[in-house]
Amino acid sequence: MNMYESTVICVLLVYLTFCVAWDMKEYRIPDIFHISALLCVFPLHIVFEKYDITSELIGFLLPFALLFPVYVIRGIGAGDVKMFCVIGAYTGYLRIVRCIVSAVIIGGIMSITKLIIGKYVHRSKERRNTFSLSMANLSEILRLPEISMVSESHRIHFSVAIALSVIIEILKALLKQNGGFWN
Repeated sequence: MNMYESTVICVLLVYLTFCVAWDMKEYRIPDIFHISALLCVFPLHIVFEKYDITSELIGFLLPFALLFPVYVIRGIGAGDVKMFCVIGAYTGYLRIVRCIVSAVIIGGIMSITKLIIGKYVHRSKERRNTFSLSMANLSEILRLPEISMVSESHRIHFSVAIALSVIIEILKALLKQNGGFWN
């Protein structure tokens, strides 16, 4: 692995860390993260004298073309589409397609897991219904503020699936080690 590839991996890991952390907290990814990461792409190409950027340009545009229809039907968030575009700008079009496919698989596993866990949590909430009714009566008697249980969101943090897919691609490249990150 050469210096350019090592730098790209470091920048991507920092970018992914910020995106996942913010998404876990707010269920959104600020545009400043995407803009900052994109502003680093071209200086990296200039510093490391990588002037053929057609693969990276296609890698930037391809996720938008593939995922915009999914975004329109609200199957994915705008921040997730932008994350894929930024990652594609760094990795090129071949690797971003593999990242998209693996992220969809990982996201599916996350969704199924959340549904299964949610089903068991729902059953345990039904068992606590008697206790909840007793507490509601007690709060009326004592005139305490009403405590409402907010229903769990049906969304997942897809940025986690995206980050895992990129990490898998990096690990595959590191294990391969015979042509570097770009093969």
